[in-house]
Amino acid sequence: MSNLAQLTQTVDAIAVVVATIPALLQNVRDDYQNLKARIEALIAQLDDPNVQVEIDALSAKLTASLATLQTGLGNLSALDESVPPIPPPQPPAG
Repeated sequence: MSNLAQLTQTVDAIAVVVATIPALLQNVRDDYQNLKARIEALIAQLDDPNVQVEIDALSAKLTASLATLQTGLGNLSALDESVPPIPPPQPPAG
């Protein structure tokens, strides 16, 4: 396989993955909102302080997971900003 064919294959694979990211992020947002609502509903029904502590821990874990995702997205954004655009091809000299 030529270098150009390998590069084309890699770029195509990346494009497929990148195309799925918006839907994935929307699913994560939806899941986060649903879990947050469920946690809030459970908290409203609690009268056992031990369960409250467990739910607080789950809520903190969920928040930390979301923060990790946001950090990862920030890293991708920073990478995009740090990599200069690919220059257009130049006509052959001669």
